[in-house]
Formats: sequence, structure tokens, C-alpha cells
Amino acid sequence: MSIVSYQQKIMFSDQEPIVFLRGEKTYGDRAPQAFFAYVKLPYEQLTRLHHDMDAGRLVRLGEYGRVLLQGIGQPSREQMEYMERNFAFDHTDHFADDEESEAETLLKAA
Repeated sequence: MSIVSYQQKIMFSDQEPIVFLRGEKTYGDRAPQAFFAYVKLPYEQLTRLHHDMDAGRLVRLGEYGRVLLQGIGQPSREQMEYMERNFAFDHTDHFADDEESEAETLLKAA
């Protein structure tokens, strides 16, 4: 367990984070399609994107940052390896540690 959360590491980093997003694309009357995207964006835009998504607004990822790779469904093993090799993207769920830390804090307080 880390003293600094993954979210804090992103906030205080001098590099723009790359985020892996999953969602559904809507096309008029057609059924929504599952998609994924890797987006590199400034922290301020990450905050704005999060706020807009929570508010249920239609978002165009290119308005928040640079879309590095996107596709329908889930990324293939080759696409994941491409992101790891070319952008040092780590597919580990870093927020699992943050959630564990919060749970431990709540248990200690009880």
C-alpha cells in the first residue's frame, strides 16, 4: 500500500496522464455500441471530463485531449501491448489500492 494515492500521483505529476476509458457510443436511432479509448489529457481536462460524464453530458473525447487509440468493444492483446510499448501505459488497476486504503481508514475509525 502506498502513502500517496494513484489519484494524487496523477495530480502532482509533471506529465499529462493517459486514461483508459470505456463506454457506449450512440448513433441516432441505432443501438449503442461499447467502445474503448486511450486519451492523453491535461489534469484540468481530466477533471472537466469527469464532471461532464457525471452530469450525463455527451462528450467528444477529442475536445478534452488527444485520443491515442480507440475502438469498438474491448482492446485486443495487440492493442494493449502497443499502448504499453509506445506510451508506457500500465494496465494495472491502480485505484484498487486507493479503495483498499479508504476501506482500512473506515475500519480503523469504527
